[in-house]
Amino acid sequence: MALIRCPVHKIPFNDDNPRGCPACAREKGGKGRASIMQELAKAQQVVVEVPTPKPEPAPRRSSTKVRIKDKGAPPTHPAFRRPSAATTPSLQQPAVREGRVGRFSLSGFQERFKQFAIGLIVLLIIVAVFFTGPSFREGMYPMAITGTPRPLPLNPNVSITTAFSALGTRSPKANPDSPRLAQYTYGSDLTVDASNGIIYAVSVRIANRSWRGLHAGMPERTARGAMALLGNVSEPVSAAVSPPVEVSGYFVYPSLEERPIRTLEVAVRPPNGCYDVQVEMRPQAIGTLGVGNDRNAVVGTGSAALDWVVTQVRVVSRSLRGPYSGVPAC
Repeated sequence: MALIRCPVHKIPFNDDNPRGCPACAREKGGKGRASIMQELAKAQQVVVEVPTPKPEPAPRRSSTKVRIKDKGAPPTHPAFRRPSAATTPSLQQPAVREGRVGRFSLSGFQERFKQFAIGLIVLLIIVAVFFTGPSFREGMYPMAITGTPRPLPLNPNVSITTAFSALGTRSPKANPDSPRLAQYTYGSDLTVDASNGIIYAVSVRIANRSWRGLHAGMPERTARGAMALLGNVSEPVSAAVSPPVEVSGYFVYPSLEERPIRTLEVAVRPPNGCYDVQVEMRPQAIGTLGVGNDRNAVVGTGSAALDWVVTQVRVVSRSLRGPYSGVPAC
């Protein structure tokens, strides 16, 4: 559609208007001035058509990881600057592929780490079982000796100087069972108790010293034979002996001191003397079994049968009063 100017009236009008120039049409048709002005205004209106832009299609996302190669520093001109991540959120950050050397090193490190972790776990389990499980330590209680024990030439009812001549001079201390008695110690396993300078009792708990053939560590049968040479052997009625407890194949008591006790006695009377021979026996301990913080006394491994041995030999005067005898008998 184009505008054409009338050569007569100099009025522009559209070329598609069948009436042509409005002035010319008025003269021909005789219309009023108002109609001519309306047609003139319509002819002067220019219709401008603005094309509507088509929306561009959104970029397709690619599932293939692209390796970005750094091409240097970006241009400094504002038109070439890249948008900041703080202002323009990215839909998907491109991932960087690991090279062959990187993948090989990472997989090798992970494999070595797994092997190290498995080995460490196995080692910790072995250490835990070793240290927390029962541990047996061999040892005879009382200890066995090689050779013949030295005889001890001491009898009750004689002067304490006899003990000084045989064993040496010692300073006295109070007997824990009776403060009236003076006690002379020759080690922790040999003691002599005296009352007013007279020997009241002799106690032997070591295997290398013997009194009339009796010493610590000898079996019950041998001890009964040696005691029979002194008189009739008797065994006072005592509490029932509790059996040992089995722990990991070992028969044990809670400790060496908690092993049961049996006592054999012989009464020697005039003209042979005036004293009693008391032999204390306990089950032979062959070692200790450690379970945590406990140290149990092991008395057997194959069966619960107990091997009774002498643990103490005590000779007590029956002419003097004291804690280890009753009323004087002679």
